Amino acid sequence: YLNDGRSKVHKVRVLARPTVAGMKARQQFPEYTGFPETPRSLADLSLLSGSRLKLTIEANKPVSKGYIQLHGSTNRVPLIAGMENSKELEGVIGIPATNLTGFSIHTVDEHDLVSQDEAIYRVDVLADRAPQVRITYPERREELITPTARMLIAFEATDDFGIGAVQLAYRIDRGETNRIDLELEGKTDRLVKRRYDWKIADIQPAVQEGMAIEYWIEVRDNNNVTGPGISATERNVARVVSPEEKRQDLMNRVGASLSSIDEAASDQKSLNDRLGELIRSRAEVQFGPQEQPDE
Repeated sequence: YLNDGRSKVHKVRVLARPTVAGMKARQQFPEYTGFPETPRSLADLSLLSGSRLKLTIEANKPVSKGYIQLHGSTNRVPLIAGMENSKELEGVIGIPATNLTGFSIHTVDEHDLVSQDEAIYRVDVLADRAPQVRITYPERREELITPTARMLIAFEATDDFGIGAVQLAYRIDRGETNRIDLELEGKTDRLVKRRYDWKIADIQPAVQEGMAIEYWIEVRDNNNVTGPGISATERNVARVVSPEEKRQDLMNRVGASLSSIDEAASDQKSLNDRLGELIRSRAEVQFGPQEQPDE
């Protein structure tokens, strides 16, 4: 066998790449929401920003390491191998306010074979909406008050996870803004209805006739992760007038109310008359003009 050669015999072992055989997800809500940890379906990952998504991954074979690739960003989250199960990996994703559209799982087995063609799991990030608030009293956007008046202000505020703080904000003649903290009695309810008896005489420096007080309600939620969310009502105006002008305003409002009552009574009488005519006309059609229905 002139000039022939033969190598040593080598053995080839064919191995399957590691893949994800199963995965469980649990959402850990931000602490301020008060919500407990909740199982989530991988087909519906609509997650509140500031949450954490805990993943437990079961591979088809023993794995040594891996990572979670976040889509919408270049970040990777390492996976930790299970202590008791060689096929298990665990990882936690922090849900940011932006730049996250999904994730994929990448695993490496004990022979350094890397997974391929990983599935991408879609994530929809839900923002914590800012609270909503409105002034329910006074109903008019502009009120007349005297320098020594007590002005009743009522408001209603709502939030997805609870109201954290409420303030009455005001400024006089477009000057510096001042704020008064309104007590919530240590509660963080999702619906807050309060009244505040505002003593105009306590404002310093004292207000004078002819001044205009612009006021509104500001609320903030309990979001200490991506917030807080802050909202404010429309701005109302209280004009400072003399006691005589205020009495005249009250008389005008009483007169307007009485006029409305008279109009309502007149409308009611007209409706009663029309109803009577309608009943009589139907009776004549059914029984004839001379004939009346039995009682």
